[in-house]
Amino acid sequence: MILIVMISGYHEKEGAAGSEAERTARLWARSVAVSSSLRSEQAARAANMTSKQFTREEISKWKSENKTDTVFIIDNVVYDVTKFLDEHPGGHEVLQNVAGKDASEDFDDVGHSLDAKDLMQKYKVGEIVESERVYAQKRQISWEDNKQENDSSFTSSWKFPVLLGIVVTLLYSYLFG
Repeated sequence: MILIVMISGYHEKEGAAGSEAERTARLWARSVAVSSSLRSEQAARAANMTSKQFTREEISKWKSENKTDTVFIIDNVVYDVTKFLDEHPGGHEVLQNVAGKDASEDFDDVGHSLDAKDLMQKYKVGEIVESERVYAQKRQISWEDNKQENDSSFTSSWKFPVLLGIVVTLLYSYLFG
């Protein structure tokens, strides 16, 4: 609105030249209003989609009742990827094998890209009810060497290679020297 007021003031000073700028400003203001209303509609749709709650049993039954639907759970979120089956780079069998189940581990094992994870939001239909949510613990990999070294062993210490070197040197001197 401030822009329109400024341009209309300019219009009064400069005459008809300001009318073109005023029309441009109005069109710009309308486009901003339309884009912000679209964003609010998308946010409302996203809020409605996340409000749908499912139990794990409902997801299992969904698969058995609707043979053509491919619905599964990843990280406590329910996805219906029926329309994505033909587009999936790994083939539709991969998705159909986990239908009606929790596919979180399978999804993480493959190592999907960030683009794939963003695309998943398009197929989100709801979430698992709070009482049935499962939170996977991150695997902790330890690089500690738990093998106990036995320092008293003759073959594992520095003594064995030194003694072997002396014996080989003496044997070489005796045979070839």
